[in-house]
Amino acid sequence: MNKTWLVVIPVFLLYSVGAYCTYNKSVRESSAFLPIYLGIAIFVGLLWVFATRQFNSTAELLFLSLIWDILMILAYYAGPILFKGEHFGWQAYAAAAMTVSGIFWFKIATSD
Repeated sequence: MNKTWLVVIPVFLLYSVGAYCTYNKSVRESSAFLPIYLGIAIFVGLLWVFATRQFNSTAELLFLSLIWDILMILAYYAGPILFKGEHFGWQAYAAAAMTVSGIFWFKIATSD
C-alpha cells in the first residue's frame, strides 16, 4: 500500500475538529474560532498538495478525491447527524445518503 494514503488519517481528524468547532456554539462564537479554522484549512490544504503530488494518473487522483470528499461528509454531515440529529426526520438521512451516492456516481462517471 502506498504510504501516501496515510494522509487521510490526519485529514479526517482535522475535519472532525473543524466540524466540532463549527457545530459547537461556544467555540463558534469565540474569538478563537477564526484562527483555529484558518489553521485547519491551511494544514488540510497543504496535505492535499502533498498527497496529489504523489499520484500520476487521473484515476488515482479521482479516487483520492472521492476518499477526501467522504471524509468531509463523515465529519460535517454524518457525525453531527448521528451525534446530534435526534430532531431530524427521515428526509435528512435520505438527503445525506443521496449526497454520498451522488459523489460516488460523479466519481465513477468521470473515471478513466
